[in-house]
Amino acid sequence: MPLIEEKSAFTRYLKDGRNSSHFVWFLAGLKYFQSSNQWIFGYKQVGDVTLFALEPLIPGAPTEYTLEHEQQFLAAWGELCAELDPKVCCFTAVYEPFLQLLHKGGFQSVKIGTEPWVCLDNCIPSGNAGKGVRWGRNQALRAGLKVEEWSCAEISGDAAKRKAMEALFDAWRSRNPVDLRGFLNACDPFAHMEVRRYFVLKDKEDRLQAYLIATPVPGIKSYFLEDLVMHPAAPCGAGELITLEAMVTLNTDAEASGHRMASLGVVACTTMNEAETRGLPKLINFLMLKLPGYLCKVYNYAGLETFRSRFKPEYWQSVHLAVFNRRPGYISDTGAWVMSLAALLKAFKPTLKLSWGWVRHRLLRPFKRHPISLFILTTSFLVFWLVNGFGEIPVWAIRDLGYRGSAPFWQWPLRSISSDYLYFNLSHILLCCPAYFLFVWWAEERSKLSFLLPFFAAISLFSDSVFNVFVLKPFYFISPGIYTRMAELQDVGGSLVMMAFIGLMIAEFRKLRDIILPVFALAVLFVLVFTNTRFHSLVLNLNHLLFLVIGYLTGRVKQELYKRRSQRAARCKPPSARCVAQPALRLSKTVRPSAAIITNSPAELNAEAARPTATGPNSDPRQ
Repeated sequence: MPLIEEKSAFTRYLKDGRNSSHFVWFLAGLKYFQSSNQWIFGYKQVGDVTLFALEPLIPGAPTEYTLEHEQQFLAAWGELCAELDPKVCCFTAVYEPFLQLLHKGGFQSVKIGTEPWVCLDNCIPSGNAGKGVRWGRNQALRAGLKVEEWSCAEISGDAAKRKAMEALFDAWRSRNPVDLRGFLNACDPFAHMEVRRYFVLKDKEDRLQAYLIATPVPGIKSYFLEDLVMHPAAPCGAGELITLEAMVTLNTDAEASGHRMASLGVVACTTMNEAETRGLPKLINFLMLKLPGYLCKVYNYAGLETFRSRFKPEYWQSVHLAVFNRRPGYISDTGAWVMSLAALLKAFKPTLKLSWGWVRHRLLRPFKRHPISLFILTTSFLVFWLVNGFGEIPVWAIRDLGYRGSAPFWQWPLRSISSDYLYFNLSHILLCCPAYFLFVWWAEERSKLSFLLPFFAAISLFSDSVFNVFVLKPFYFISPGIYTRMAELQDVGGSLVMMAFIGLMIAEFRKLRDIILPVFALAVLFVLVFTNTRFHSLVLNLNHLLFLVIGYLTGRVKQELYKRRSQRAARCKPPSARCVAQPALRLSKTVRPSAAIITNSPAELNAEAARPTATGPNSDPRQ
C-alpha cells in the first residue's frame, strides 16, 4: 500500500530527514506516500490542490543529486501521480537542489525566503559585525539571566516546569492578532520530546523568561533551533543569550553526536524578486512580488532577518515554492497558482484573535515606549491652545512663565520647565515642536527610559540655570551693560532640550560622529550669526551650542560606562560558554550545480566535517 502510517514515516525521518523543517511533518496532520523506491512524500489535500510539505525523504539522505536521483525522482513522481491523480501540485519550502529536480518535471517556482545556517564551532560572532549580539548577551547577563538545559524526563516528571512552559507558549501565541498554526506553522513543544533538546532562560527570581528547542535534522547531522519563545517583558538580550548558549552547548556535544550545523529558521518574504522566479504567469509574478510587502505589516519578517543576520550565518539557503498544473485543459497556469495560494492560506488555518488585551496593548504600547516624546508633543499643543488660543503669546505668560535672566534665582528652575512648553506664535510651534518631538522619539528608540528620564528631567530643570551660571553671569563682571540687556531678554520654547537630545544622538553614531558633530555645530553657529544682528542676542543664543556639547558628552560618558559594564559581564560566563572551539568550516555562499550534479550546501558541510581536520583551542570572542 503506497500510503504508510505516521510511525513508519517518523522512523525514516530519524534516518533520512534532511530539511530543517522535516520534523514539522509530524505536527501538521499530513498523509505519507511511499513509492516503490522508498521515496516518502508528506502531503495534504486541500480541494483540488495537493500540498507537498518540503522535500521527500530519500533513502540515504543524499548530499548531492545526480542523474540517478533525477531518474529515481521521476519514477517516484510517476507512481504518486498514478495513485493520487493530483490536479494541481504545490511543493512548499523546498531547497535549491531539489528545486532543480522539480524544474525538470515542469514545475514553475518562486523564491519565498532564505534560511540562515550557523556553524556550531564558530557560533559566537566576532568583530564589529558581531558586536550587537555580544552586547545583547552581556546585557542579559547583567540582568541576572541564566541558561539551563532541561531533559525530557525533567519536563515530563515536573508538572511545574511543564506548566511554566505552557503558560509562556500561550502568552507568546497571543501576541499577534492573526494566528497561523496549521501546515508548516504547526507547533507543539511537547511532541516527540525524546529526540529534542530544551534550553530555558531564567531570571534572578528563577522565573522562566524564554525557552528554545533544538530539533535534530538527522540526515545532514544538524539542528533546527525552533520555537524561540520569549516572555513579552523579557529583559534586553534574552534572545541573544539563549541562542548563543544553546549553540555553544550543542557544539560541546558535537564530537559524540556529529552535529556540526544549526539552522535559525526560514525568514520568509524578504528576498522575493523577479530574478528568483521561473516560468510564472504575469499576474502571479506581480502578486508574488507585491504581496510580501503587505504581509510584512502583519508579521515582522524583516525584524526576524535582522535578528538572525546578527549571528553571522555561514550561509543563507534559498527556500522556494513550486507549482505544477497537471490539467492544463482543466485550469490555466494562473488559475493553478491562485488555487495553490488559496489552499496554502487555508492550510495555515489563519485565526483572528482580536481581544481587549491585545487592543489595550497596542494602544498603550506607544505611551510605554515613547512617554517623553508624546508628553512633549501633547503638553506643547495643549499649552498653546490654553495659553495662546492658537495665536500670539500673551504678555502675562512671558512675564510670569517665560525665561529671563533677571528673574529671582529661586524661579530659574521653574521658569526653565514652564518656558519649554510656551511658543510665541503658530509658526514658532509648527517649526520647532515637531522637530523637538522627532529627535526625542529617536532617542527613545535607541536608549533605555531608565537613562533618558533622568537626562530629560535634569536638562529641563537646570538648562537655564547652567547657562546663567557659566555664560550670562560672567558678563556681570566683564560688561555690565551687555549683561543688563541679556538679562532682560525673554525667551520661550524647548530648543535647549532639543539640542541636548541632538548631541546625545550624535554620540550614538559609531563611525561618523567625529565628522557630524563639528559640521552640525558650525551649521548652528552660522545660523545664529546670521539671524542675530546684536551682540547680546547672539551671546544669549549661544546656549544652543552649549547644550549640544553637553548632550554629546553625556552620550559618550554613557557609552564608556556601558562598555565597562559589558566587559565585566563578559568575564562572568555561564559554564557552558567555557568550551574549546574548533576552527570553523567555510562554505561557499553560492552553489552552482552542474548539469549532472546538484550540490546542497548543508550536505557539503557534513562531508567536510567527516574529513580529518587539525584542531586547536580558540579564544572565546565573547570578550
